[in-house]
Amino acid sequence: MNDYMIMTDGAADIPAEKMDDKNLIVIPMIFKIKDIAYEHYQDFRDMGSDEFYSGMKRGSLPAPEPIKKEKYIEEFDKVLAKGKDIIYICLSGGLSESCKAANEAAEELRGKYPEAKIDVIDSKNISVGEGLLVIEALRIKQAGIVHEGAVQHLEVIKEKVKTLFFVDDILHLKRRGLIPKTEPSPVAALKVRTIYSLDEGGKVILKTKVRGNQNAIDYVSGVITEGHTDKGLICISHAGAPDRGFKLQEVLSDKCADSEALVTMLGLITGTFTGPGTVVVSYYSK
Repeated sequence: MNDYMIMTDGAADIPAEKMDDKNLIVIPMIFKIKDIAYEHYQDFRDMGSDEFYSGMKRGSLPAPEPIKKEKYIEEFDKVLAKGKDIIYICLSGGLSESCKAANEAAEELRGKYPEAKIDVIDSKNISVGEGLLVIEALRIKQAGIVHEGAVQHLEVIKEKVKTLFFVDDILHLKRRGLIPKTEPSPVAALKVRTIYSLDEGGKVILKTKVRGNQNAIDYVSGVITEGHTDKGLICISHAGAPDRGFKLQEVLSDKCADSEALVTMLGLITGTFTGPGTVVVSYYSK
């Protein structure tokens, strides 16, 4: 029985404490600013988060690009040529064409490697939501779960990964087509925080609107406290807003004492959709 590699894309945000370079391959994703292309990895090697989000505050409008089928073929082939199988966890197919391209690449490579197992799992999630699924894949691989069992487990568990996020400005969600362009933008002076989640197809849906960061944190932590699985990992990411991210961690650590709440920086791919100031939190629901 072949060994297998866990693979994912640059949109998955994984806290440093849970990274496992030995069993994980991350395919970078590209975003463009004024026709200049940058690759995004978890370590922000091509552009730092401070530079990225401060640029957006000054009016920069970065645009992400889906991973092409040819790139997937290139990256998958490197693993398959070593005699290893693949479990690839991708950014929500409801938000990006990358997942479709990954499936097309996998189908083509099955002709070249008929004995290989290549499974593409649509996380139906973003940021730390996708990251939570990657962390779980790494955990069960380290526990000795074989390829088929791992795929079955991940397809079930991904439905329990829930995500909430709030943004400073819905402009970026509008311009990327994630919400209707007709949705009225809150007046900035009122400091309205619009809170969203993802539906069963991995598309963005509105939950509620509140005034100020503290009310947003209170709402999000209340939903998670009521709905999370005991002892389940909670992951938080923030777009250049550490005060918000760590405040939410503090609240959740107090309310969900049996769970581990970790904070990381929001990756630049998700950041192109949501903008600076965003806070994303993902957890396992009951």
